Amino acid sequence: MNSFVSNAFKKLISSKEYSLWTKVLNLRKRINTPLALSFGSLGWKNGTEWLIENYVPCRSVGFIFGDSQDLKSFLVAQWAFNLATGKPFGDLQVNQGPVVIVCAEGSNSFPKRIKAIEDKHCINVEDKIVTVNRPIAMLIQREVEMLHNLLHELKSTLGESPKLLVIDTFSQCSAGIDENNAGDIAKYINTCKEISEQHNITVLNIHHKNKEGKYRGSTALYGNVDFIIETKREKRNSSDTEEKISTKLSLTKSKDSSTDVSHMLDFSEKSLGIEDNFGNTLTTLVLDEVTSVQKTAKNSNNYAKDFIVSFLKDSDKEYVEQSDLNDAFKSKMPKLNISTIKKNISFSCRELINEGKILEQKSGRNKAYTLATCDLPE
Repeated sequence: MNSFVSNAFKKLISSKEYSLWTKVLNLRKRINTPLALSFGSLGWKNGTEWLIENYVPCRSVGFIFGDSQDLKSFLVAQWAFNLATGKPFGDLQVNQGPVVIVCAEGSNSFPKRIKAIEDKHCINVEDKIVTVNRPIAMLIQREVEMLHNLLHELKSTLGESPKLLVIDTFSQCSAGIDENNAGDIAKYINTCKEISEQHNITVLNIHHKNKEGKYRGSTALYGNVDFIIETKREKRNSSDTEEKISTKLSLTKSKDSSTDVSHMLDFSEKSLGIEDNFGNTLTTLVLDEVTSVQKTAKNSNNYAKDFIVSFLKDSDKEYVEQSDLNDAFKSKMPKLNISTIKKNISFSCRELINEGKILEQKSGRNKAYTLATCDLPE
């Protein structure tokens, strides 16, 4: 079978489809054009290939945006480590390969972040993470040519092509363009797409939010990229009441997959074992836990109803206030934030009322509940 058909596709293609592929190959030989062509539905079985499962596709262009304290750069350092070593990101698989980071806002902190992650996992990334220690002006031809040359050199030197190129940040590498001009944004993204296509690499831009909590710039940014990821800092307490350093990761746009994916990321401060020139211990943040928000919410909704019935049965109060149920449920599910707790309890109470298992008593905005019968199962 012709090399035009990938090895993965060979396993799926039927004899009828093979004859069509043969016809297409003959057509391509006769049609003299540099343009990439497809015919009909051929190739429909080729699914999405993930760089980071459910979040970042291979050979694509996207953005991750958040406020300055939303831990975007710490997350990207973790992803770089996962890709370089092949270690899963929580319960999500990764497509192992080298990573290039354009540290346009200063590279001094990045090696420290990688070192702390290496120490936590006792794995060294060796030469699989490469940093460019200055901005790359993505709309200046000679700058882009240098980036192309670097990617070619890395493929030759490392023996494999880098899988991910991170632009940290978009604003630093888009000097001279108007973020609110659709034409300027389209030129920038087209440059990213050319890099992606020529080097089979994913280009991930780090960007900031505006005052309204949305990404800065023209709507052309949202319309022209393959995926957009958002980070949002959240306050959460652990079971010992110590405040966690947490951010919520959400996929908000994806051309080829569902956006119903979100994870809570918990970080902690780690000492680097070195001091600054004034004798102060240097620290950085390291990812401790990755929790699927959908999975947690679904499990807690199923668990909340049983919890409410059990709690009301064991209570010595005739009616238990909803705020008490919230507090008690929080102690059982410390990984959930208080907003999710309140929604779970409120939803579950309504279901139990509709099922005739509990009764509600209202006093203004306050709600309290009691068992509707003493014949509930043990």
